[in-house]
Amino acid sequence: MHLRSFNIASLCRQVASICTEQTRIGPNISRSLFSRSAVGDRSLSELQSCTTVAQLSSKPGGASSRRHLLGQDLLAQARVHSHYATSTSSASQATASPSGQNDYNRRLILVDAHALLYRSHFGFSGQRLATVSGEDTSISYGFLSTVLRLLEIQEPPTHFAVVMDHHGKTFRHEMYSDYKAQRPPMPDAMKLAIPKIQVLLEILSIPVLRVAGVEADDVIGTVAKRAIEDGFLVAIASPDKDFFQMLRPGLQLLRPPKKDARDGPGIVAGFVAYNSDAFREDYGIEPWQWPHVLGLMGDASDNVPGVKGIGSKGALALIQQYGTIEGVLSNASEVKRKSQREELQSVKGMQQASLSHKLVTIQSDVDLPPVRVPWESLELKAPKEENLAAIEKALGDLEFKQHSQRFTKIWAAMKAAASAASH
Repeated sequence: MHLRSFNIASLCRQVASICTEQTRIGPNISRSLFSRSAVGDRSLSELQSCTTVAQLSSKPGGASSRRHLLGQDLLAQARVHSHYATSTSSASQATASPSGQNDYNRRLILVDAHALLYRSHFGFSGQRLATVSGEDTSISYGFLSTVLRLLEIQEPPTHFAVVMDHHGKTFRHEMYSDYKAQRPPMPDAMKLAIPKIQVLLEILSIPVLRVAGVEADDVIGTVAKRAIEDGFLVAIASPDKDFFQMLRPGLQLLRPPKKDARDGPGIVAGFVAYNSDAFREDYGIEPWQWPHVLGLMGDASDNVPGVKGIGSKGALALIQQYGTIEGVLSNASEVKRKSQREELQSVKGMQQASLSHKLVTIQSDVDLPPVRVPWESLELKAPKEENLAAIEKALGDLEFKQHSQRFTKIWAAMKAAASAASH
């Protein structure tokens, strides 16, 4: 079994932060979306050195007994919570290799459609786009523009999927009936735009994943984990902070910039490339600990309760100190703020912390056929010749002339790459 880079990096970061003075690794974000620096890879020798330091730091002596035990517990938690363990599937074992030893010839982008559709809708709230006939095309225009930018990056993806939410309830609604209960109804403009966008994506030969009873986040989490295990480089395009928990070597997030910046350091296709090193620099914890932070603070956008009286700063400080929600609850009597201490010691507070943690944890083991599709079905290919007329008409009806021209260039590049690979 290979020793995966997450376990080493997590051990080093967590134990060293408890037992020794931690020197942070700053974010190293490259203009190239799929470069090793952009996804936060480290060399094998660097990770081995890190392991040695962490193992020495975890030995008793100098630190208090409680801190030593907490360090041991965090080491165990890193292994338990790791999404990066070697896969047991024969396909994954055949392709998985230690960090830095993959060729990374396969590159996958997963698009969080729901979040980006809403962003397109509100991005045109001041002045809507419309055809000569009066059809509102704002959402379609904004969303297709995003897809095009992702397809036009320097090292284009070899695989791609737009992941959409399915109507209906999921296991989270069964777990907590008020999950997302406060959300207003979907805007009418989005209800009209989504079916049209689905048709467009189909005729454009852009793969779409949509699974009944499963949230898009869990579909993305499962496909991303599979892809990492099978040697892909992966990027998730989404503004949703829930995906911080998915960060690992070989995977990064593409997040909208705080300001309307389309170029500059760290900006890729109009997105900020964000990796696990940048996350550690910003939050001082490991990505797998992020659901523990969310579990304490809650998530108003999804109506996740969290623990009363604990906000984002308080939750982060507690996880930095105690590592996990279990660690916080076990040491609740030591929490300095009285209101937080009492709430964490109460039955209701403990129940809400546990429930909230389950609600915000992205499932990465969905075992349904639409999620377990062969990689060939997500491979980017130019549309068939017989579909070109329908594509031209569809984009023409929407008056997306520039989009049509850009797709034509992308398809020409795909055909050229496929031809070169076959010779």
